[in-house]
Amino acid sequence: MKQLIFTIALACLTSSCIAQVEWTFRCLKVSNDMYEIHMKAELADSWHIYAQDSPKGGPVPTKIIFNPNPMLGLIGTVKEIGNRKREYNSVFNVYVLSYRDSVDFTQLVKVKSKIQTSISGVISFMVCNESQCMPPAKQKISFELK
Repeated sequence: MKQLIFTIALACLTSSCIAQVEWTFRCLKVSNDMYEIHMKAELADSWHIYAQDSPKGGPVPTKIIFNPNPMLGLIGTVKEIGNRKREYNSVFNVYVLSYRDSVDFTQLVKVKSKIQTSISGVISFMVCNESQCMPPAKQKISFELK
């Protein structure tokens, strides 16, 4: 019974976290073999999401992991486009890097042959406001490259 209550509580917290972020996804073909994928987080009022390079000892940074696919290669690292803030957080005792309103995570992908393929993975993230943090959540991602 205790495990059932814990599972329900965790599900509620996770869905509450996801309710604070709306993800949108798009894939742009920039050349015959190159794509730019966009993973945009729109945040509810007063909420923020942490940058990928937020320092250790602080809140959970955003992490994007792509599943291996031998038919493509990642060009560079995931970029962040948005109004990045650096603020001291007295709870964690570190300067944290975060985005309010929205942030667009982008990744260049090069297809190695002329066949249709896809890229998939997961975004791990955490959102907070001035009074609370939601537990870390995950968002699956998948893009068709054609």
